[in-house]
Amino acid sequence: MLNYLYNLLLLFSIIPFLLKNFSLQRFGLSIPKVKPDVWLHIASMGEMVGVKPFLDEARREGLSFVISCMTKTGYQTAKGMKEKVFYLPLDFGFLMRRTIRRLSPRMLIISETELWPNLIKSAKKMGCPVILINGRITEKSLRRYQILSSLTREVFSSFSLFLMQSEEDAARIKSLGAPPDRVKVLGNTKFDWLATDVPPLNIEFATPKVVTFGSIREMEEDAIVSAFFLIRQKIPEAIGIIAPRHLERVKAISERLIEAKIPFVMRTGKLGEIQSGSILLLDTIGELRSAYKSSSISFVGGTLADYGGHNLLEPTLFGKPVLFGTHTSHFKDVACAMKKAKAAVEVKNDVELAKKVIWLFSNEEEALKMGNRTKDVVQRFVGASRRVYLEIGKYLQ
Repeated sequence: MLNYLYNLLLLFSIIPFLLKNFSLQRFGLSIPKVKPDVWLHIASMGEMVGVKPFLDEARREGLSFVISCMTKTGYQTAKGMKEKVFYLPLDFGFLMRRTIRRLSPRMLIISETELWPNLIKSAKKMGCPVILINGRITEKSLRRYQILSSLTREVFSSFSLFLMQSEEDAARIKSLGAPPDRVKVLGNTKFDWLATDVPPLNIEFATPKVVTFGSIREMEEDAIVSAFFLIRQKIPEAIGIIAPRHLERVKAISERLIEAKIPFVMRTGKLGEIQSGSILLLDTIGELRSAYKSSSISFVGGTLADYGGHNLLEPTLFGKPVLFGTHTSHFKDVACAMKKAKAAVEVKNDVELAKKVIWLFSNEEEALKMGNRTKDVVQRFVGASRRVYLEIGKYLQ
């Protein structure tokens, strides 16, 4: 019965989804003509960046891949990495069976929480092992899956292996019906790419007192603009970099900056030296880590509002102080480790954020000590890509 309800709900959600995400590939058409060892499914840009170290590891061992994704940013990021990529068809059984037959993969790997029932069950029925990597179950998704427990258990029974990010994620997925003997904790491959360095932004700043607000979400925009307004009152020479999580929010953020009378320039505009008291608004993809490296303080977004947070380790390799909000459920273990090591500062709102940035700008020796501690924390979270490859290799032999 739940299967019918799921398909009915999917049917009613098609039109609004396709209005924003139309592609013939959503109907199983124009799928790449490849026969990969592995079909890897991701959601968006963040997941694509996160699985890249694993892809590199597996390719060194001779495996071939094709990648499906849900979002335009995920597609563009995969294309930019020279990957064979397509949009995942709508999750109807007949479309999934057609796609699996066309690709004939030896294995289906799903990243994080992309649990599409018909995709997973169809792969299992057609003899294709299904493995979850970088698996995570947040408190919010746990409650949602519990409501659909019958469907969830059926989907989970189709998996050959669950490779989870943390012990907490493992416990949650077991409580939802994942067979305990198929669940292992191997960490998150997205942390491995932190070991690779990046160049700073090729931009001149009028002052070294630069703070980056990274991966900012819609419900945080007002708070970030307000925080910088307060910062420049006490530290007039301060410069801010705002990197929206989604580029379609650039226009809205620019309007808020105009209302607050804060001067700003677009990354894609004609740039000279970035002046004190102004904002550099990133309207490009793939430069967030370079922005973190170019700044002396970093704030990680998705944490001031209830989004669960974005990758808290992204700015840590550069030895600079890191700040984040209280909503860190997606990176709870990282947040706890950073706070315990006094390598980061947690803030509740725009006023606290501004006060902490002002304090760090004014206490350079303490900021340097905090930055050094961040580099120590990041070393605890690397190495998952090799562990994941060794586990999935058992199913390909």
